[in-house]
Amino acid sequence: MLGATQQVAETKAFKQGDKYVINGKKRFITNAGMADIYIVYAVTDGSKRARENYSHLSAFIVERGAKGFRIEKINELQGFDGVMNGYLDLDNVEVPEDNRISDEGQGWWILVSGLNFERLIIGAQQVGWLREMARYVSFYTKRRIQFNQPVFEYESVQYKLADIIMNYRIARLLTYYVAYQMDKGVDPIIDANVLKVFATEAAEKGSRDAIQAMGGDGWTKFYPVEAIYRNAKLGTIGGGTSEVLKRFIVRYALTAMADDLKTPIRISHPELKVPITVSEKSITKEKLQGGEEGEMEIFRVLARVYLVNPGLFMELNDIKRFIECDEKQLVEIINSLEAKGLVKVLRDRDKPRLVKATYDGLRKAYPREYYMYFPRWVKEKMSEYIF
Repeated sequence: MLGATQQVAETKAFKQGDKYVINGKKRFITNAGMADIYIVYAVTDGSKRARENYSHLSAFIVERGAKGFRIEKINELQGFDGVMNGYLDLDNVEVPEDNRISDEGQGWWILVSGLNFERLIIGAQQVGWLREMARYVSFYTKRRIQFNQPVFEYESVQYKLADIIMNYRIARLLTYYVAYQMDKGVDPIIDANVLKVFATEAAEKGSRDAIQAMGGDGWTKFYPVEAIYRNAKLGTIGGGTSEVLKRFIVRYALTAMADDLKTPIRISHPELKVPITVSEKSITKEKLQGGEEGEMEIFRVLARVYLVNPGLFMELNDIKRFIECDEKQLVEIINSLEAKGLVKVLRDRDKPRLVKATYDGLRKAYPREYYMYFPRWVKEKMSEYIF
């Protein structure tokens, strides 16, 4: 049997002749004590550069019975009855160099290479659980009578069953799609993570709803929904918590889905003075000039965005959709404007990240009347007060 290991950052290994010596602890190890072989990840290069390059870890095969290898603790879990899960203690455990998996420093990449497949398997597990919930809720509620009718007839019960069925169908389709991508040799980086988050959270909620629909009987161990309820929580934690994966999905998607997420340009209609969406091809880009003229070009762009939404800042790439320039030139002008108090700048380290014109900057770009807008009915009814 194989044991999985966690907490990779604090366990260290150093080479000694033709062997490695490993020191550290591992926790939440599935099959702890039962497994014959354990894959252990340990730091072999603790330098800052190695960590930044993800070359700080190496992977090793450690066999049960090795000198200095002990089971420190067995956890009692909420679910997964009968599954051994515990802590390992590695005290100067010696392993042959041949027990190192791949090259030294490749541990991180070995670790992450199987994550998407793991998340596919976890997703498939949740699909099975959701199907079981739908089976038992539909079976039970059609046969349980309350107030002279099956509890299935109550809409609140049907809503719970509908949610379980919908999530089951969606999770199943997504599971098949991730598996299809893997069969095609495509790394489903986003979709595997979406599957894992969606399916595990759906199973957790669905198991609560299933017990609620079945009442006291659902809470007994005579029906499987109780066990699913206790086990489902792990799905949102193991293999990467939902919160961590959601952060990853957003950060990765902003790059991988850049074309899908690119918003159209919005400007103020020259006559109606209301925000409208236009194509990028319809924008005539000005070439950024130097000196004061360049500053005025930036002001005019910031002012146009102010008309669309006075509360928003602009990214540098937003400005470059209106002005033809290189980033170095743009940054120099923005820094100059900031020093004069004409723009507000939010920085990422030393580089401007978001820019917005100040009140003085807006007035420098256009006269006050340029920014005024009133619907027609306001003009008709209140012109004496606002003009």
